[in-house]
Amino acid sequence: MTEKVKKYLRIFIIALAIFGVTARAYPATNALAGKCYKAEVIDISGTKYYPAVKEALAKAKKSISLAMFIIELSRYKEDLKADQLIDGLIEAKQRGVDVEVILDQNVDFVQRRHTSDWEAKIRSVRAYKRLKDGGIKVYYDEPVRYTHAKTIVIDKRIVILGSTNWTESAFNKNVETNVLINSKGLAGDILSYFRTIKIDTEIEKYFDFVGPSTPISWEFMENPKLAPLMVRAKDERAFDIYLHLLKNFDGNPEGKLTLFYDAFAKYLGIYEGWTNIAYRRQITKVLKKLEQKYKLIKFESPYGKEATITLLDYEIGLARKNIDNPKRTYNYVVGIIEGMNSNNYSELQTDAGV
Repeated sequence: MTEKVKKYLRIFIIALAIFGVTARAYPATNALAGKCYKAEVIDISGTKYYPAVKEALAKAKKSISLAMFIIELSRYKEDLKADQLIDGLIEAKQRGVDVEVILDQNVDFVQRRHTSDWEAKIRSVRAYKRLKDGGIKVYYDEPVRYTHAKTIVIDKRIVILGSTNWTESAFNKNVETNVLINSKGLAGDILSYFRTIKIDTEIEKYFDFVGPSTPISWEFMENPKLAPLMVRAKDERAFDIYLHLLKNFDGNPEGKLTLFYDAFAKYLGIYEGWTNIAYRRQITKVLKKLEQKYKLIKFESPYGKEATITLLDYEIGLARKNIDNPKRTYNYVVGIIEGMNSNNYSELQTDAGV
């Protein structure tokens, strides 16, 4: 055996010894030992996420489990991507799939370090109510920690996870990374982890307090000739009726809506015990005040017919401007309402969404 051959043989033996030691040591020190999964993985980052999720929901046969940080639905547009994915969950439920959804309440831990100062920002409320109405098991987590997951498990095998919330920004603007994983083992472990999320069993009592949300712009709330003047003049009925008009507006570009006197009288609590003429006169009086004093609407009310309302500069009322900080709007509404008596507070908070 030549010296050159002996040299290569020694190198091979040393390398083999090192590899053997490493191979034996690695499982003992690797925290992930025994947690690997045999899986098929597909990249669905960016614009690939939405069609992949929509198709996966449509193919679900037995179960869908979803944990999502934020689901943002529009009041005026029902064809947005998040709405269509909600439709996909409801359709799955209707064809017999077991659907379960966990949402995050959102708590500001950073700015409020003490538990007594925690402020729960209950988000995804429209999604919650729509899923609930669709017969789906939908829950909120407890507000003591974030459920920051954006994860779907389908048929205990398909796992979709990544950074994408169900919002238009996430779908269309943000840089998001996601994967679709076919792995029964991974799916089982994630479902087990889902079961550790603590559920807030009393969440719906807060919905009763909050009521349906109607966005209001800072301009309407802060302009001294609008909401502040209504408060000073104790025009709570005008305030209430204006918010009710905003709530029922469908977003058409003309700013028009029809006011049905009977239904409106029932909403105001003046239908029973009042004659048709009496409650029409009362409602018309308030509408004239909104038109002439506050210049927020124009209305036409032919005798014996329903009223046609035109919202003036309705973008203000719909908060399509200057509403990038909803907290400011919330605080301002509370500040105004605190100056009223409790009956007015109860009446206004329902429509204002505070």
